[in-house]
Amino acid sequence: YNQGYYDNCPSGDERGIYTLNNLVNTNDHSFFRTDSDKAFVVVANENIRSDEGGLALEDTANNFVNTMRSKYPNAVWSFHSIVVEQPYCKTAEDNYFPGIFSSSYGTEYLSLTSLSHGIRGDICKNDYTGQLAQIFDNVTTQLLDRITLACATATLVTTPGQAAIQGLPAGITSSIVGSQLVFNPKIPVNTTIQFKYSCPALN
Repeated sequence: YNQGYYDNCPSGDERGIYTLNNLVNTNDHSFFRTDSDKAFVVVANENIRSDEGGLALEDTANNFVNTMRSKYPNAVWSFHSIVVEQPYCKTAEDNYFPGIFSSSYGTEYLSLTSLSHGIRGDICKNDYTGQLAQIFDNVTTQLLDRITLACATATLVTTPGQAAIQGLPAGITSSIVGSQLVFNPKIPVNTTIQFKYSCPALN
């Protein structure tokens, strides 16, 4: 196994955030749509550059946040880490193939996860089903771009001196399209809005 590992693994210099920076900055063949939401998942048993090579600016969590703000200022995005975080896991990884490779805590990945309100996963779990379900829930509940109404002829009920939709963050507009109330850009996580509407056909 030892020889096969060195013959077939192209590099031991793992740089997950640097790779994402390149991907986002170049966006070859329009891989990312400007209007799409984005979720990144890294699975790694080592930190950036295995904590040995020193970090370039493009390897850091803060730099990637700035890259996303610059390239996709209106996008909702998140970064999720399935990495080594607990001592038991590091011990298990270090003993998996002793003398061939060792693990390290995924501190920079976890930092980016915290900055983007993502999910912190454990690479040593026997079953990833629960962690992937958490990531799915995180992605699908981070945003809201439309609410289905009870009819296609709805109108918002307004009260003098109050906004038609209370709690709607500044810069977000709304419109009724068919039977849906559509928001642009999308409403971020932990936002509470209130509104009333009327359906003439149901009155």
